[in-house]
Amino acid sequence: MGTYLKFADPLMTRFNNAEYLSFLRRFRALLPFPEQGGDRPEIESLSVNESNGVPALGVSAAQLTVLDAVIDQLTDLNNQSRISQETETLNDTDKQRDNVAVYALNRINNSATLPLQAEQEAGKFLRNVVKPYTGIARLPLNQETETIKGLLVDLRKPENASAVQALSLTPYLNELERLNNLYESLVAQRAAERLASSVDNSKIVRAQGDDIYDDITSLAFAWSLANPSDKATAFIRNVNALISDAQTAYNQRMGQKKKKESDRPEIE
Repeated sequence: MGTYLKFADPLMTRFNNAEYLSFLRRFRALLPFPEQGGDRPEIESLSVNESNGVPALGVSAAQLTVLDAVIDQLTDLNNQSRISQETETLNDTDKQRDNVAVYALNRINNSATLPLQAEQEAGKFLRNVVKPYTGIARLPLNQETETIKGLLVDLRKPENASAVQALSLTPYLNELERLNNLYESLVAQRAAERLASSVDNSKIVRAQGDDIYDDITSLAFAWSLANPSDKATAFIRNVNALISDAQTAYNQRMGQKKKKESDRPEIE
């Protein structure tokens, strides 16, 4: 065993994105900028400043800026809420299907005002069929998708065919089905693209995080050899304590995951 205190391997590739971000945040907290006024806690005795970085470790302010940028990007990726082109298309499709659904329901419910007796009778016959679908356009979007499917099934039942034909509803039902299917496929496509984009972006940013972490710890270790100090030794010990905590949390998560899997009943 060597006589020099070294950084432990954090094994960061095992962390999920939330664990990775938490680790970098806590690592960054060991490299704070100085607070204005008042007594500073012991860990801040590393003398960080915006122009010189962390002189006691040989870490530059530019490296701290890179680390901060990585943390900010990972935070954004963990809390994404973007208005995309897919969202605009989804909204347009939803409005179109709302219009068609409302028109078909109004044609049935207002059939008493239609000029032909056959239309009036058809509307009266279908009124109870569509009564459960009142307010369909105000439902939560995913619930609306499934409710429209139910409406189409009911109106296409054989016993309703003649009434649907009398009110000339078939082309509207076909268009409603097309728009509903389109909306459902767009939702699935957007979810898949967002997931793929998030994963790809996370890999890129995490690679940057790996690099800057390696740079800072390598510099700190080299500096501790060239310029031994209690401050550098304390920093390495603090980082190793952080690594130990992070690995313990990871092991606990994996242990809980395995326990849940073992508790599942076997499928015969």
